[in-house]
Amino acid sequence: MLSPRQAFISGTHVTSVGVYFNQALLAVRLAKSENEMVQAQATAWMKHLRKVGERFTEMVGRATRIALDNGMNDAFAPTSPSDYLEWANLLNDFCSSKLETDSFRHALYLYGYCIGEALTTLAVLCTCADFQRKLNIPLNDEIAEGVESLHDTFARWEKVSKAIGSNKKYRMFNREWRRLNNLHLSIIENDLQDFETTSLDEATPKLRDLSDQLTNAERDLLELLPGEGATEKTIF
Repeated sequence: MLSPRQAFISGTHVTSVGVYFNQALLAVRLAKSENEMVQAQATAWMKHLRKVGERFTEMVGRATRIALDNGMNDAFAPTSPSDYLEWANLLNDFCSSKLETDSFRHALYLYGYCIGEALTTLAVLCTCADFQRKLNIPLNDEIAEGVESLHDTFARWEKVSKAIGSNKKYRMFNREWRRLNNLHLSIIENDLQDFETTSLDEATPKLRDLSDQLTNAERDLLELLPGEGATEKTIF
């Protein structure tokens, strides 16, 4: 059985790795633009992603080690967006099956999953906003999809935050959801009423700050949980 820490780590990592692959997918798409300035920006973005790739490789390894330590037989390192989806689905299915008899640990897994999902959506949302407001690339559909996805994540997150927060010892999980959700709603309702450049100029820094606060919440909440994290075995 995964420890509470392992359940939370697995949830955050399964979806947080999507930050890398989803942005890579967007950069590849924009690199095909006929606009040379867009091509240059997309190329620069891909170089940046290569620089930060090691961090996400570590996350893949950590989540996979936890699964292997708890009985999963197969493991591989995703190297493309399609590989990532296969890897994420494999780990999600494994963790969900392992935790289905322990509602508290399963809720911790889903709480972490929602944090990672929100981080992934925010990363792509901010990238789309940057390309639209700085280079006039029409990405309204992608931005609207990101806003809707963020709403959906916070809505699903509420249920598991209440389940965990019903335990007096872990009320901080519910309080953090409420705080972060209020920030999310404030940005959407007050700073992102439309996707014009002025609105995006106001909203994008606040979305990045929300992303930073999600990362900090992930770190602080993890410290409240008992149990071991991942082992130090080398997988990849």
